[in-house]
Amino acid sequence: MGNTIDTEAKQEKIILDCPQKGTASEFYWACRNGDIERVKQLLLTISYNDLNRLKPNGSTPLHAATHFGQIEIVRLLLQHHGVQRHRRKLYSHTAYEEAKTDEMREIFYRPSNVNRFCDNECVQKTFQIIPPQDQKLQKELNDKDDFIDSQWLTGIRNEDELLMLKKCFYNGSGRAIFLSSPFRCGAVWLIFACVLPYLMLAVAAAIALPMLLIKPTIETTQDTASTTSGAVTASVTASSTTSTTTTTISSNPCFAGTYWNVTGVTYAGNGTSGAALNQLSSPTGIFVTPNDTMYISDSGNWRIVAYLPNATSGSIVAGTGVGGSALTQLAINGIRYTYVDANQDIYISDSYNARVVRWASGGSTGVNIAGNNTGGSSLNQLNYPYGIWVDSSLNVFVSEYQNHRVTKWALGASAGVVVAGISGSSGSTTNLLSGPTGLYYDEANQNLYISNSNTGATVMKWQVGASNGTIMAGIAGSPGSSSSQLNTPTGIILDQWKNIYVNDRSNSRIQLFCNGNSTGITIAGSGTGGSSLSTPYDVKLDSQHNLYVVENAAHRVTKFFKL
Repeated sequence: MGNTIDTEAKQEKIILDCPQKGTASEFYWACRNGDIERVKQLLLTISYNDLNRLKPNGSTPLHAATHFGQIEIVRLLLQHHGVQRHRRKLYSHTAYEEAKTDEMREIFYRPSNVNRFCDNECVQKTFQIIPPQDQKLQKELNDKDDFIDSQWLTGIRNEDELLMLKKCFYNGSGRAIFLSSPFRCGAVWLIFACVLPYLMLAVAAAIALPMLLIKPTIETTQDTASTTSGAVTASVTASSTTSTTTTTISSNPCFAGTYWNVTGVTYAGNGTSGAALNQLSSPTGIFVTPNDTMYISDSGNWRIVAYLPNATSGSIVAGTGVGGSALTQLAINGIRYTYVDANQDIYISDSYNARVVRWASGGSTGVNIAGNNTGGSSLNQLNYPYGIWVDSSLNVFVSEYQNHRVTKWALGASAGVVVAGISGSSGSTTNLLSGPTGLYYDEANQNLYISNSNTGATVMKWQVGASNGTIMAGIAGSPGSSSSQLNTPTGIILDQWKNIYVNDRSNSRIQLFCNGNSTGITIAGSGTGGSSLSTPYDVKLDSQHNLYVVENAAHRVTKFFKL
């Protein structure tokens, strides 16, 4: 009957010995990211044991919510669900020790008239104590069989919780506490008495285990599954064992809480408008390939330039440096964003020529693949194309700033299909777009992420062909500078964890919206105390998660190193 408890203690020992950073449950992430509605939903399905159990990363949901200042979630866990306050995470910190403000610490203080480990409401929800007759209790204590009448304790939600109580009951300290009056007020004492010996064992084992391992060998390889993952796989083999353990160490900034150096360095251009190959003029969009080659829309020079990693100057890969409407030229009044496919073919939103052109790698002229060079709202036309994305089947998605729509152009098609928004209709409701600019396509889930740069002031997720989207960042119809608002968002990018990076142009900052969180974190520009940004237009990440921002008015691309 004690196997469940013993197994759990062993699992916690494994976690403490070898935590898997970045690995945790959906409930953990919801607590950590402040998604209180999701937390409430998940609480309906989670057992009391799971609320308190260490996650594979060595932490608990309460630790995460406390560390990241999610006050309402901490209050919910402590005061309404009786989550254990004494649990220690990796490095032996309690959740209270993770608190950073007095307001958070006060939540952990208990009024003098409530139970030691949780309030009366918690006790009633978790256990309903039905006092037995003294004679029956004495008989059960004297019996040798491993039995507690489950009718004495109602509200037990699964067999594991009952097994924990049974195990603890036949522990000497458990019996004493069970008979004491505090137990009748707060049944969590019993669980504490049971868990404490295992916690002490786990801590002792965590200290002793490294001394038993002789010269462990660590092999590290870069995960090539995603160009922006920053994930590292480590194989650890100890000479005292023949087995090999593989764990994934991920660098999700929303979990680690480490972001970017707020002081940027000039990566492309020299800050002065010019046509030399080490200069840029009013750049707009950038695209970073898996090998970290950067393609820049050098709008004021009517060209696309490519910078190899850490190069001091670029090379012209599209355009002639002279503006015009011929297929060898790019628009006099400006281009916007670009996309580069696996063949190194370059797709360009030639905005003022009302078209998208594709330049084959190494080619000297473009091919018109969307639009007819005349701005309009018919399906064979584009009106100020801005964002662009190409899927694995070479379908081209285009956000049209003036038509308030996203169109999809199949390979070889002469007309597009509206896949998001309503042509010609602008607004802040979820069925409309408002001056769409930045574009990202999650092909696996067929979700478009679209920035609304006009009064919508949001980033929306929109499944291809759906009649409505979902607001992921910003407040619809309310441009502003608070952490939950955006003002003229343009370029966007997502990382492998579906965190959204937004070029918040009119606020001169880059905002990070963690997956599922509507409150942004300023990671570059205004509000960081670091480098200022001058009319930022686009944002991208390289394979090491370094951040790049196009500064249109400063004629450069600025790099912010990942910490």
